[in-house]
Amino acid sequence: AILTFCLTSGPSLAEGVIHAPAVPQPRLAGDVVGLVLQQAGASGSRDLTFGEVFPAGRVPRGQRLQAVAGKVPVPTQLDVKTRYPDGSARMGIVTLRAPALAAGASANVMLTVGPQAEAAPALDLAALADGLKIGVDIAEHAAGVDMPHAVELDKQLADALARGKASFWLNGPEAVEARIDLPVAGALHLVCDVRAYADGNWLADVQFANDYASVILKDGEAVPPQVGGGPIAYDA
Repeated sequence: AILTFCLTSGPSLAEGVIHAPAVPQPRLAGDVVGLVLQQAGASGSRDLTFGEVFPAGRVPRGQRLQAVAGKVPVPTQLDVKTRYPDGSARMGIVTLRAPALAAGASANVMLTVGPQAEAAPALDLAALADGLKIGVDIAEHAAGVDMPHAVELDKQLADALARGKASFWLNGPEAVEARIDLPVAGALHLVCDVRAYADGNWLADVQFANDYASVILKDGEAVPPQVGGGPIAYDA
């Protein structure tokens, strides 16, 4: 498997041809997949996240995935999402601390596996989010009436974390991401994914979903929308 984050242009760019950079190939025991990082913007170092599918047996259970830039290990986190029958990782989310690069510079990186080291503690999303301000303002128009809704996502996140109602997608020392689902009105709800990185960066993704069960008439009366499925009786 080959993973390339950026494409570089050769002399034939004017002819509309874009060339992929040479990607390092696995050669040593423990090498899994090579990739090329290219700094397209301002110089600096930051965490980045991507999904990767591994061949069967390449990342065994109990082994640690490590990114190496040149010959220097960089902080790496793997959140395994699916496994093969033998227990090895099939698909996972990789978060690594990209080395500091000047604008336009690139670095070869190899993902390797080795003995499991003592795990660093996962980031504490609740502590990191203390003082964070995220809000969503919604204007609902129904029957000629404007009904504003102000969703304080930061407070809702803190409450969900405190009550154990948030589900985690990433959970490690380099990145932590939690999802909360917030009802707004009727079938409308917000699906919110909030991610914090060890480098101090944040990412919030908010989906406006209107996919709760619609209002249904049963025996001539409206049945409230249902969350989470279950049997629903319909009148023909």
